[in-house]
Amino acid sequence: MEFLHFKPSTLLMAQAALVIGLPYLLWRIRPLARLAPLGVLQIVVAIFLGPTFAGQLAPELWSRTFPVASHDYITGIGWFGVMLFACTVGSAFSLEDLRGKSAKLTAVSLSSMITPLVLGGLVGAWLGSAHPSMIGEGVSPVLFSAAVAACIAVTAMPILALVLQDMGIETTPLGRAAMSAALFDDSVIWVGLSALIILATGSSSSAATVVVATFALAGVQVAVMVWGVRPLLVRWWSRAAATPVADAVAFSLCIITCCVSATVADIIGVHFVIGAFLAGAILPRDMAGRAITVIRPVTTYALLPFFFLGTSFQVTSSLGEEGILAAFLLATAAAGLGKLLGAAVPARLFGDSWNQALALGSLLQCKGLMEIVALRILLDGGIISSQCFSAFIGMAVATTLVSKPLAAFFLARQRRAGAKRASLNALGVPAEKEQHAC
Repeated sequence: MEFLHFKPSTLLMAQAALVIGLPYLLWRIRPLARLAPLGVLQIVVAIFLGPTFAGQLAPELWSRTFPVASHDYITGIGWFGVMLFACTVGSAFSLEDLRGKSAKLTAVSLSSMITPLVLGGLVGAWLGSAHPSMIGEGVSPVLFSAAVAACIAVTAMPILALVLQDMGIETTPLGRAAMSAALFDDSVIWVGLSALIILATGSSSSAATVVVATFALAGVQVAVMVWGVRPLLVRWWSRAAATPVADAVAFSLCIITCCVSATVADIIGVHFVIGAFLAGAILPRDMAGRAITVIRPVTTYALLPFFFLGTSFQVTSSLGEEGILAAFLLATAAAGLGKLLGAAVPARLFGDSWNQALALGSLLQCKGLMEIVALRILLDGGIISSQCFSAFIGMAVATTLVSKPLAAFFLARQRRAGAKRASLNALGVPAEKEQHAC
């Protein structure tokens, strides 16, 4: 078959058809669609296509389909998608929204962040002591424990939004509570990751100087973006908003701002994803809304699958290796219990039924893309090892897959309890006896 020529461009198109098309085809199977949204299936398929699974099942075919020479451009396309994703997450961030939370949403948001952080810190301390190979080279156990805590506390707002839409509850009080808590968690995690990367970068003999300088430069960038770039964007957008080219202006200014902010952040020692998030956060709301309408579907369905595929190339360890199974089980348990109890207990204290409170905690299990981005940043920053990365990727997939069916289970119990109460009320059962009957 010498007449068949597979140029790099041909190979890229074939890889794109596989990594974009296969999850979509699986998603069209009704039972799988009920189990998880398309974004979750993209993650699962990409990990299956990696060297740990497909590479072991058919090594020769895998090496021809994903040769080492193609890994760099797959990773590059993926990181570009992550940059745009971070910008879309940042565009949803609003201090006003956070300040305007009710006492219940504030308590749920704080508890669903702090509880898994504490459990994650304990898991990180144990892993660092029992399995030192989990720690990145030259990284202190304290910094490693903080990184593990951040990973355990993640909730992925974009994937959660897809789950809520699939369940048809995005506009309900439960859906709004879940999105508010996820927005808070995402925002805190971005800041926390930035601090961890700065501290890891400054782990040399001049650590204090490097850390202080990086934080100072990051502060300068934030100030310039908020008080310099944002007013300029508002002025430009006010002139273009009512013109026929408004969509083109919004899209172009959003991409340019995102790329420049990401570049500056990377230069000063903060991960470029943080810069992209900052860019999204300072965009004028109306302009961002128009741009994100175009950017989000292209990013979610065409670019991010490449990031998941590139991430699967980093998963080179199996659960059978020493310490990895223990890390996976402990991390999954801490993430599950931390989110479930961290959200359910305050929700119950503010008057929700146990079923509704547990459904909220189940939804916040969803880690998806946010977790994988965090893990890649920590791996590239040398804070966690490849073994820890592999174990936590498994945790991210497990917690994300369980979030929708677990929430649906508790909501079904809530509906059955409501129907039972209604029937008892129709029979004239007093309220105090009704509680015992239910």
